[in-house]
Amino acid sequence: MVVSLASAGFSDDRDASQSGLDRLKSFGYIVTDDDIEEHSPRFVVPHNSTVTPAAIEELLQYCIAAAPTAEVVFLSPAVIEEQLRQFRQFLPHAHIQHASAVWFGAHFLVCLPDGINDVCRIEGFDRGAPAAECGLQKGDIILGIGEFRWPEAKSLDSFSFAIKRQVPGEESTVIVKRNNEILSFSVTWRTLPQSKNPLLRSQ
Repeated sequence: MVVSLASAGFSDDRDASQSGLDRLKSFGYIVTDDDIEEHSPRFVVPHNSTVTPAAIEELLQYCIAAAPTAEVVFLSPAVIEEQLRQFRQFLPHAHIQHASAVWFGAHFLVCLPDGINDVCRIEGFDRGAPAAECGLQKGDIILGIGEFRWPEAKSLDSFSFAIKRQVPGEESTVIVKRNNEILSFSVTWRTLPQSKNPLLRSQ
């Protein structure tokens, strides 16, 4: 059931909104543009022990009541598909994003010159990227991460799905095809730097 902020016992809507924002921040949510009189706020939901299902539900209720056009960025794996579906259903005018919490740092050519699309072939790396440090090379085709495996063709969507389920600080095996040979490399996931993801930059 959706509960209005006023019903929580605050004296007015502004007090209720500010108190609600303070409570959301206590869960570890990163809030920017939080003057909701002028802007729609942005909430970044990190992957940490304070972001429980109840905390995510509280964010949903707050946005419904006070910030229906908010931008909400979930850093995986803090959220499950059912929770994403609820945010998109109950906040049709909000901007809901689902981003990876880990830094891989490889670049892919989405449309290859030979017309083969969506092959997860590495074209380059960010400086100091975990993908390069673990031994991957330009031209490698990624075929799996951790428990996830996929065929070579149409693999970018599979890569995106798998990378969103990796956890900072944990270790996974990356499977690649290199010169018709299948190789495996161990990578320890690092937190995605804020500067590497435009979804996390302050407006």
